[in-house]
Amino acid sequence: MIAFDFPTPIPFIGKKTITKGEWSLLYPSRQMYYRLLDVNGSELLTGNWQVPLETVDNDWHDDDNVITDALIEAAPWDQ
Repeated sequence: MIAFDFPTPIPFIGKKTITKGEWSLLYPSRQMYYRLLDVNGSELLTGNWQVPLETVDNDWHDDDNVITDALIEAAPWDQ
């Protein structure tokens, strides 16, 4: 799993805050599994997301941050 920190924490239920995340991506299907975590690494939310073809084919070379940035921008947990 690729670990990352959110640039801006996301309020969650109660007094919890999402500050970290992890994801793994199946290729070539582009199916992502993600986990959203609090500051202590406790799991708060999980989900799946279909990464856009353009992101994988055009932008994702040697830098996993491209995928992380696309996930944060899409925010599939808000849908």
